[in-house]
This record gives sequence, C-alpha cells and structure tokens, in this order.
Amino acid sequence: MTPQEKAFHLYFSFVRDIIGDSEKAKQCALKVVNEMLNDHLSNKTKRYGRERYYFWQQVKQEIDGI
Repeated sequence: MTPQEKAFHLYFSFVRDIIGDSEKAKQCALKVVNEMLNDHLSNKTKRYGRERYYFWQQVKQEIDGI
C-alpha cells in the first residue's frame, strides 16, 4: 500500500465508520500516524525502522493535504 493509499484508508475509515465529521476524522487519523511515527522513531537507525518511519511521514503529509 502506498502512503497516499494508507492516508486515504485511515481518513475515510474514521469518516465512514466512526465520526462522520471530516475535520475530526483528520485529527484522529493524524493521531494514529503520530503514534506510528513514535513507535518507529526508536528504530530509525535500522534499515527497516528508517523505511517505516519515512513511510509514516509520507502518510502524515498525505493526510495533512486532505
């Protein structure tokens, strides 16, 4: 899944299934992404950690653009 696809999946999951309010859904999706970034921050020195950290940064940028 690309970062853009993941961003839309998270965002629309919150809009459709939970909240219905697009701005609140965006805030919730960003909270999820921030948690993922924090999880991968400690492993950022390892290749996999860097790749995942970079992926979640891209997802966050995509959600910010929604």
